Amino acid sequence: MLLNVEGLSKRFGGLVAVNRVSFQVRKGEIIGLIGPNGAGKSTLVNLITNYYRADSGRVMLDGYDLVGLKPNQVAQLGVVRTFQSSKPFMEASVLENVMIGAFLRTDNPKQARAVAMEALDLTGLLPFASVPAKSLTVQNRKRLELARALATKPKLMMLDEVMAGLNPREIDDALETLRQLKQSGLTMLVIEHVMRATMNISDRIIVLDHGEKIAEGSPSEVATNPKVIEAYLGQGYRHA
Repeated sequence: MLLNVEGLSKRFGGLVAVNRVSFQVRKGEIIGLIGPNGAGKSTLVNLITNYYRADSGRVMLDGYDLVGLKPNQVAQLGVVRTFQSSKPFMEASVLENVMIGAFLRTDNPKQARAVAMEALDLTGLLPFASVPAKSLTVQNRKRLELARALATKPKLMMLDEVMAGLNPREIDDALETLRQLKQSGLTMLVIEHVMRATMNISDRIIVLDHGEKIAEGSPSEVATNPKVIEAYLGQGYRHA
């Protein structure tokens, strides 16, 4: 088991953002994480990566407890994340942006450049390597966020709404990229509101509502779960 989350909880004053959430992630899986706005999805990711300090619970990566570590230490151990809003260094080139991720593992510029070029190739950004990040489209800024995370050589990559704002063709392109990454052996946890994407790419799906896990299972199991339909999908949902 690559990741084991046990009873993770977080309060912000009187608000319980995440309440005793537990789940496991096996190597090579893509896990979808869904739920209504405010369900605690991003907070859960922030707890796993220690951007927020958990009030209780454990996060184990390959048997190593991540709770209490700094975010950079968690990244060094192989857990990285992307953010909903891509914020590259606008004046730097696409390649330079991705090299920043590669420097997590090496201080050798040549090695960092080689790793960054590989990540750009995997994400379809190689033709844009020398252009400034500010010139990229929304779709390619999403790819840049993904490439920078890949350049850290992660064991587990958590993607926070990487398909938000994309049109149907761009979503299909993003899904194909994620399939290729899975084939390379990468393990992913994907927060996504585009249900067509989540249902098609996920091996298993975890559903949060009001900070609690209300369901977990295959896409077909989750799509027909009465609790999930009531809390999130709605009675009119049809699994594409």
